[in-house]
Amino acid sequence: METKNKEIVILGAGPAGLSAAFTLLKQGIKPLIIEKGKLPGGLMRNFLKGEYQVDIGRKELYTRLREVNDLWNELLGDEYKPYDYHVGMLYKGRILERTSAYKGPLRGMTLGTTLSCALDYVASRISLGSPKNYQDHMYKLRGKKFNQIFSQGYYERFTGRKWKNMPVPVLQATGRKDITFVGSVSKFVSDKNDEKSSQEQWKHPNKGAGQITDRLEEEILKMGGEIWYNTNVQNVDIANNQITSIVVENETGKINIIPSNVVSSIPLEFASQLFFNQTIPSSASKTSLNRGTILVYLFINEAPRFAHTWLNVSDPGLKICRIVNFAKFGGSMVPKGKTCLCVEFFLFSDDSLFDFEKEDLKNLVVKECQTAKLFNSNLIEDFEVFKFKNANAAVSWMDYLNEPYKVELYERLKSIRNLYNVNRAGTDRATHAGICAARAIINNDKEHFEKVTDASKKEPWNE
Repeated sequence: METKNKEIVILGAGPAGLSAAFTLLKQGIKPLIIEKGKLPGGLMRNFLKGEYQVDIGRKELYTRLREVNDLWNELLGDEYKPYDYHVGMLYKGRILERTSAYKGPLRGMTLGTTLSCALDYVASRISLGSPKNYQDHMYKLRGKKFNQIFSQGYYERFTGRKWKNMPVPVLQATGRKDITFVGSVSKFVSDKNDEKSSQEQWKHPNKGAGQITDRLEEEILKMGGEIWYNTNVQNVDIANNQITSIVVENETGKINIIPSNVVSSIPLEFASQLFFNQTIPSSASKTSLNRGTILVYLFINEAPRFAHTWLNVSDPGLKICRIVNFAKFGGSMVPKGKTCLCVEFFLFSDDSLFDFEKEDLKNLVVKECQTAKLFNSNLIEDFEVFKFKNANAAVSWMDYLNEPYKVELYERLKSIRNLYNVNRAGTDRATHAGICAARAIINNDKEHFEKVTDASKKEPWNE
């Protein structure tokens, strides 16, 4: 078996790994990137279908991290375009607004529904005592009916977690009052703390999020970086809290790599097996490991019938969870006068929908979308289906607080002296971790890297 000495090995050619490589190369340091797939970007890449060029699922790119926003602007320039961040809810055949910015305080509800929600809210405040779980907490906070319309159904389908099985939030459990009656009403009629108002401007690549990773790959290769595609990591040897060798295999055979530093974007559940030969505990699998995603794309020969960038589906009678409207992202992913919808299902990996034929999934999507007449089904030009059995779209920074196995594994990875774990929830956080890992390697300051990329912190980590 051939042996190669490499100063820096990066595992994974997603946004985190590519950003780390780009940052290193700008300082004259040439890393080796190992990627098991044949393309860069992971799920942050483009999907081409005729004259359409769209994202793999919904991509929500935050500008909250200065270094990340600067990098994306540097790579794309004028191709990084602003768009109107407009999210709606689909409930029982009606599109409602998630904020009051578009249709006022009623958010598109009828007066009767609004009055019913108000009465239900008062009843919930009176009848519910001390909350015993997250569902009690939310019902007392906003009322049962309002939650069912605007959040519960979507959240439970998206995460696979039932509100009634989730604990009371920390603030409530410790007796602190996080929102008063007046505060709750005020929040409903205003847009305070809504995602739309959480940053001054929302932006998206003109031709899809894959433009970022494609551009990174182009620059990396131009500066002399190496990317080994279709290469699998077979084994990692660790001695004295130091990675001493990495055995990989590709079409040329097995290669033993001796690294000085390693940057890893491998998801924690797979890193557990790779670095420690440790499987994920069965108690964690139903919410963390065994979650999957099905994407059904519809290409429609008519202009979009709704103005939202996406709709969260809270209707309990539907299986679909989110509908992404690519024509409303302000770029050229979709030809003018046409529509591309990506209808997303978030499921456990053993869900029977994974056994459905593509045509059957398309028919299900058309049937459920027609409850709100979102398009003319006779104008569907084409469709496509992707199934990702091990892609948990609901990974969150809170997992590093609420899931003990992740907390333990994260700490074990930190203890490996020459390993920089850049796997983070959120594209911007992962990218930021990649940039900071590269800087830490250059400055020989891993402690600073761990401090400014703490996975358990909610707030962004601008240095």
